[in-house]
Amino acid sequence: ISEKGRFKTMSYIAPFRLVRRNFALIFSMDISSIRNPLILKAAINSLIIIILSSIIFILIYRIVSEKEYQDKKSREDELNLHRIFDSIPIGVMILTFDKTIRFINQTATEMLYGKDETNIIGRNVADMIIPKYFSDKVKSDAAYDTGHFYVFDKDGTEITIYKKDIPFKLNTEDLFIDAFIDVKKKKK
Repeated sequence: ISEKGRFKTMSYIAPFRLVRRNFALIFSMDISSIRNPLILKAAINSLIIIILSSIIFILIYRIVSEKEYQDKKSREDELNLHRIFDSIPIGVMILTFDKTIRFINQTATEMLYGKDETNIIGRNVADMIIPKYFSDKVKSDAAYDTGHFYVFDKDGTEITIYKKDIPFKLNTEDLFIDAFIDVKKKKK
């Protein structure tokens, strides 16, 4: 304020919130320069451009943050689902639509392949269950798609495995949960 009670500067405060913190942009201008209409228009245009740029930046930041949050949440959900499946006493596999193994719990691994089988994830389930010496006599997809099938344990004993297919969606992907029950173990 000058000696005569007139203002010397004009200020504009633009508050905004970014990353859970409050900020403010302060724009100040000497009033004596506003007397010229050209300078006044340039100042107003600059102010509008700065405000619009700030709004666009904040919107882009929020969109990117939301996407990262959703990706993190979906990874956590899938990890929790795997933990649940690992803790139950029945065999569980998650398969893609084309029968590629996406997840298999320890119980299903032991039931179908024995403890020493590795590199199961990413392979076709029917190719893994039907032995190679039967593959020319049996259409492997048809043998797996039934409600039950047979595997052999380490002693050569035939084991009947009952299975149930349950379709579901995970992160917009169509999948199947296959649940397995070993009849021999159930009778004990």
